Amino acid sequence: MGILTRSALLQGWAQEGGEAYVAEFMKRDFLIVPPEMALEEAILKVQGTSNDPILVMEKGASGEPTLIGLLTQENLLEFLKLRQLQNMRSQRPDRR
Repeated sequence: MGILTRSALLQGWAQEGGEAYVAEFMKRDFLIVPPEMALEEAILKVQGTSNDPILVMEKGASGEPTLIGLLTQENLLEFLKLRQLQNMRSQRPDRR
């Protein structure tokens, strides 16, 4: 399994042109988290890492890991912004 990131795509294009194979430039090693991990914990895991997606995986029926989702730093930042807005709203005095 792999993903071709924008930076890898540009690198492949610069090095090989349009004849490059995706497999040569796609990223294959990822941070993997289980679906039951708290978002706060996932945020702590990605701090200081690359901007690559995080794979959300669980054991499938066969016992093999199964991809069930992707988290991006953009998703996690959006979560933090929403949490901050929620906290600001809860600290605001009631206007009744």
